[in-house]
Amino acid sequence: MPGREIGGRFETIDESGALVLVTPQGRVSLPAAEIQFGHDPSAGEAPHAARH
Repeated sequence: MPGREIGGRFETIDESGALVLVTPQGRVSLPAAEIQFGHDPSAGEAPHAARH
């Protein structure tokens, strides 16, 4: 997944320390990521994006 951007809602940090996002395709676990917080007015809440 290097260089790929994934948008979703932060759910938790799992027992291994990976970031867990809820995406339209399901839950995604990212063991290492560059996290950028943004705001999408159409979503009604601030989504979270991760670049892995």
